[in-house]
Amino acid sequence: MKKQNLYLLVLLSALTFSALAVSFTAVAHDNQRKFTPGEKVEVGGGQSVEIFQCRGQGSNEECEVQFFRDGQPEGGKVWFSADSIRNGEERVKAARERDAAEARYVQGQKLQTLAATAHPKFQAGEYIETGGGITEEILECRGAGADRECKTQSFRDSAPVGGGNWRYVSDLQRDVNRVQSYKRNDDQTEGRDAAHENVADAIDKNAQNTPAQDRTCNFEPPAPEPANSDLFSANLAKRKIYDGYKLNVNGTVSAPLRVGVLFVSFQVDQSYKNIVRNRPGVGAQRINDAAPPNATIYRVKSKHVVCEEYRDGLQRREVTSDYDCFKNRDGEWACGSSGDVPPRIIQLK
Repeated sequence: MKKQNLYLLVLLSALTFSALAVSFTAVAHDNQRKFTPGEKVEVGGGQSVEIFQCRGQGSNEECEVQFFRDGQPEGGKVWFSADSIRNGEERVKAARERDAAEARYVQGQKLQTLAATAHPKFQAGEYIETGGGITEEILECRGAGADRECKTQSFRDSAPVGGGNWRYVSDLQRDVNRVQSYKRNDDQTEGRDAAHENVADAIDKNAQNTPAQDRTCNFEPPAPEPANSDLFSANLAKRKIYDGYKLNVNGTVSAPLRVGVLFVSFQVDQSYKNIVRNRPGVGAQRINDAAPPNATIYRVKSKHVVCEEYRDGLQRREVTSDYDCFKNRDGEWACGSSGDVPPRIIQLK
């Protein structure tokens, strides 16, 4: 009796699952674009089709159509996949959106109205700078709160890059804040950078008579080795950045004998949580894939001179980069390049 009941329960579950699957499939098909007799649809490549009738459902749906090119019929009536017609129509629509975006951008340049909005409200028609030479036009927005997202068109050097993409407003705001922070930091440090470069140039002129440790290089660690229990601080971040360069001192023939880091400017930016979001078409994704989920990430901006002493002399380079600092899965502090904007490296004499 128990076996019979178990069999009936399994059978009922299977039937219920099948019914749900059919229901979901039906809903998906109901949401598809429907064609009507007499309708004309552009499918790309200079072609369009006139719809006479359609039959079937789902992936088996097909329509009787007449193909046209430049307004003239090509061949006779044929039955053609409805999904293929829909895909062609979507490609044409996407291409027109890109062309329209480029036209709006070029016209905006002529009118000198493309300056990025200082305090964007993330509304259609706004232009925002998101770093890496990219300007994004906001096309439309949807949702609310943490789920609010906007469709944007990216531009580089006045030309559209790809098609429209949906991005979370929180991600866009973070990119805007980073760019604006960079600009403020550059304005504040421009004078100090010029003074530093003048000093470095003066020292380089007398490099042959100056010991290596006095040539704007300091080979001592910038701060003590932090413990895992330490709270985040600027000194902790500087030490972890220094430790990253020190890994190059590995005893091989081509490796430097010692490494030093001289920090020219250093700024601690706003921290954020490494939350996990479900992106349509992508799935669950963290803001920073290198950090554990929900870890607090501390963003820092650093401009520093890296000194590497080799057997045949000294090499120096100036590095400007963003770093993300956090506790890794082992509870240890780590700082690595954020990857949002490539580091700017200048080789020094």
